[in-house]
Amino acid sequence: MSIVQLNSPVSGQVLEQIDFFRKRVAEIQHNWDELENNGFSVSAWVGVGSDGKLNISSNPVSIHRLKGLYIDYRFLWGNDEPSYFNKIQKLVGKHCNNSEPVKRCLQANKKQWDKAIVGKSGMD
Repeated sequence: MSIVQLNSPVSGQVLEQIDFFRKRVAEIQHNWDELENNGFSVSAWVGVGSDGKLNISSNPVSIHRLKGLYIDYRFLWGNDEPSYFNKIQKLVGKHCNNSEPVKRCLQANKKQWDKAIVGKSGMD
């Protein structure tokens, strides 16, 4: 592992924003792990049943627990959020754009994010 040289100084505000992002991601990971440990499966169906009520099939996890995961996730894809994924990508790229390994990592992260976010519009 090598040290990445910054192109410009990083302000305390930027460091706080990046730290906030890291904490949001850690919270999502913790909640996802807890859901999986309780039997959550992504093969479940969530929707409105014939009775007009929200239903979940084949899933032992409470709808409220799933809602909590969604609420955690919105901090990463809301344009106005300080932890918006694309903002953080740009901040890191701006301060580390002389590092080829960082550039490659950011590109890989962006591809992975774009692939994961494909279904986002259905959650708006």
